[in-house]
Amino acid sequence: MRSVSTVLLLSALGLFPSLPARGQGSSTAVLPGAGLAFEYGLGSSAVTDEYFSSEKYSGSLPLVHVSWTRAHERAVYRLGLEARTSSRLRNYSVATAITQVTFHQGFLYPLHARTLLGRDLHLFLGPCTEFFVLVNSQDLAVSALGFGASVTVLLALGIHGEAVLPLSEKIELTGFVRAGLLSFGMRAIDDETNDDAGAPKILTGLAGTHTTLRFGLGYRLSNAFRLSGGYQFSLTRITPWTPLLAASDTALFGLSWSF
Repeated sequence: MRSVSTVLLLSALGLFPSLPARGQGSSTAVLPGAGLAFEYGLGSSAVTDEYFSSEKYSGSLPLVHVSWTRAHERAVYRLGLEARTSSRLRNYSVATAITQVTFHQGFLYPLHARTLLGRDLHLFLGPCTEFFVLVNSQDLAVSALGFGASVTVLLALGIHGEAVLPLSEKIELTGFVRAGLLSFGMRAIDDETNDDAGAPKILTGLAGTHTTLRFGLGYRLSNAFRLSGGYQFSLTRITPWTPLLAASDTALFGLSWSF
């Protein structure tokens, strides 16, 4: 699952420099000018949290995402909140409940537009910040009074990029990536048999990151409303303290309202 998505991402990034340039900047008009977007997603997720075990827990993990976008003359500002929760991730007869919350915001600046398939490919890139929390509550009997839970927190500085390829006046292909490059992170555990906790650390993207990759299709119902559908891959990787690896594949459906 992770290897396929990584290959797609590297292929996409490697393609952009080789495409012929139009010699002018992409237009912020191809992105929603000012408005709200609501998305719901269904898919699978897998988590290996070595605070508890090296075993993988997998299952469905629904997604809800709300974002607000405002276009300025030279950039697009985007603010969003994503939440995922499920108690259905299992490893044989043992279950775990996962809750993920991501708050992100950042600016997208237009790059030189390219030509792909005889059409204008609009590219955007900019800085972003992200606050990410993952809570893993294991269904394990520690005592009559408690249970085990681990908490992962990342406050990250990173980059995000977006590509828009209009196929017609109403239909467009889109791609998006967001990745943390430098994070302030911590790991904590709530377990009566283990008082160890991951003290806060500064992490590079190799030691701790939360990365999101998307491909999708948009259809403009009118000047105000737009339907969307697509695929999202998310990866969380923490190597200091006790390692954590979480990945998910999600089919997305959304509606945006520009005003």
